[in-house]
Amino acid sequence: MLLTETQATEKWCPHTRFVFGNNDSAANRWDSVNTTQLSPKHCQCIGARCMAWRWFDEFITKSAIRNVLGNPWAETEADTDGRPPDVPADWEFCPAAEDTSACWREPEAATNAKRRGYCGLSGLPKI
Repeated sequence: MLLTETQATEKWCPHTRFVFGNNDSAANRWDSVNTTQLSPKHCQCIGARCMAWRWFDEFITKSAIRNVLGNPWAETEADTDGRPPDVPADWEFCPAAEDTSACWREPEAATNAKRRGYCGLSGLPKI
């Protein structure tokens, strides 16, 4: 199953073992407890912090960009009449430079948050 790292951290790790109560045995699942205990945070996937995690998508080096159409040589956000309504709130304004026109760019962290991976111990996912 291909998941973003954020999605993966909401899933139970099939390789985790947890001791419940005073019992000495560890189990992967139990069904006689309440919902909060069914998926305790410390039993969920840790994504890229796990040695078994494998990235499916390459590291994204190019963020999504929307060029400024009204004034491609804008040096401030005000030069473009503010943020267009279709530009997401977390995108950054990049002023015009010598060789590039002004644009709105998705932050690198937001771009890479969309990157997908999978548990390598479970084999390659079927696509």
